[in-house]
Amino acid sequence: MVPSIVSGPAITPNPDDILIVVGSFDKNVYAFLAYLGTAYWTFATNAPVQGSPAIASDGTVYIGPGDKNIYALDGATGKLLWSVPVPVASASSPAIGQDGTLYVNAGDRVIAIAACHLNALSFNATAVTEGTGITGTVTLDSPAPANGLAVALSCPDSTLNVPATVTIPGGPPRQTSH
Repeated sequence: MVPSIVSGPAITPNPDDILIVVGSFDKNVYAFLAYLGTAYWTFATNAPVQGSPAIASDGTVYIGPGDKNIYALDGATGKLLWSVPVPVASASSPAIGQDGTLYVNAGDRVIAIAACHLNALSFNATAVTEGTGITGTVTLDSPAPANGLAVALSCPDSTLNVPATVTIPGGPPRQTSH
C-alpha cells in the first residue's frame, strides 16, 4: 500500500510496459507497472513530492524541486541519474519541451535545463605518469548551453585523482579540456 499519494500520475506511452509514476506526502516517488499493481521501484526525496513527475521519451523520470532539487531518475530502475539544486522549493510539476528541454518553476523563476548528453570522452595518452595530467576531449550530442555544462566524472581506480566534474563552456558540441 502506498501512503498519501498527492501528485497526479505520469504515465509512459509504451502500451506493452505501462509505467505509472506518482509523488507522495511521505517524501517518496513511487513507480508502478500497470499489470503488477504493486510498487515497481521507490525513490526517496527530502520533502513531500506534490508536483506530478514528467517522463521523457527516453524513459527518464523528472521530479520537481519540492526539496530544492530537481531529480532525473532512470525510469526502468528508479536510480538517480543526476540532480540539480535550485534556490527555492516548489510544488510545481516539470514540463518537457519538444526539443527535450526540461522546464521547472522554482519560486519566482522558471529554470530551463537543456537536453544535452555526453557522446564520448577520450584521452590523448596511453599511459599516465604519476603527478602529471592528460588532456581529454568531451563530445556532446548537441551544443553545450550558453552557461556551460557540468559533466560528472568518476574512476573505479582509487589511485587516480579524477575531478568530480568538468565544466564545458557553452558552444560547439566538441571541446578539449586540460
